[in-house]
Amino acid sequence: MDNYFELLRRHGLILWVSFFVGSLAAGVITGIAAVIIIFLGAIILFVSAKDVLNELGASLDSLPPDPAAILEKLFSPGIVIPLLITIVLFIGIMLLYSGFTNAGMNTMMRNAVFEGRSSIETYFTQGFRYMLKMAGQLLLTGLFYLPAIILLAAGVFLFAYGIAEGGAPSVLMGLLLALLSVALFIVLALVFLHAPVILVTENTGIWESIALSARLFARSFGQVFLSGLIVFLIYFAYGVLFFILGAIIGISTFDPSGTDPTETSLGLELFFNLLQYVLNPLMQVLSLLVVFLRYRNRLRPRLFPEESDNGGEIGGTKTIWK
Repeated sequence: MDNYFELLRRHGLILWVSFFVGSLAAGVITGIAAVIIIFLGAIILFVSAKDVLNELGASLDSLPPDPAAILEKLFSPGIVIPLLITIVLFIGIMLLYSGFTNAGMNTMMRNAVFEGRSSIETYFTQGFRYMLKMAGQLLLTGLFYLPAIILLAAGVFLFAYGIAEGGAPSVLMGLLLALLSVALFIVLALVFLHAPVILVTENTGIWESIALSARLFARSFGQVFLSGLIVFLIYFAYGVLFFILGAIIGISTFDPSGTDPTETSLGLELFFNLLQYVLNPLMQVLSLLVVFLRYRNRLRPRLFPEESDNGGEIGGTKTIWK
């Protein structure tokens, strides 16, 4: 059974290229679709709320402006409905993009780890196959994060209010809520860490994959935590190296005699953006390989102990389980 570095040596390059090409292609298509949605939304808004927009402009031009009249115009059906439709469509296209890219990455990694094969074609064929299920999973797991988001928003509000008003209790309460939200974010991230892995590896449904991932968290917290910690350390090291590289280049190109010594050149900023765009898929390969390999070796036998000695029938195909 191949270890991490053997799998990385055999499949790392094709995985990296596939992740990059797949996300680039999906990003271009999603960008075009988003522009079309926004353009159509603007047309519908203009057609359906032309009179309301004219009245809103008149209300804004009046001295002094009437806040009640302005709010009434802003929340009129002619404005709210087109905006809601545009927002829903925009969220939908982003979910499909995330579903496709996540499905492509996870299925490619599944094939590399469990079946010892990798092909760029897999990213697109399996990405489309699991796109809707992965998008649904992302939507469901995203809903679980709402309490953490609300806690964080409340904490930020109380902290800002306490700073503005000089109230120490509000500042402390804001910090406490922010810390609680961060802890909840971490716990939820660990609970759902293996949900995409299980969805494509075991070919399960959306809710079942989430439930099995939560069961893994409950049964093998230490192993799940270790997987999450390794992923965090990979991205932390990436961030540190990127920061050091930026500092070195920034110091070497620093010109104190310039008109604005603190201004970053457009070329340098473009270089870092391109470098980050190219390296991000590599980080996804390194981190996802950890999750899949540890799932195969450490966690799946605990989730399906009855299958640990029978050849590992996974997703309808035989795998190199032993």
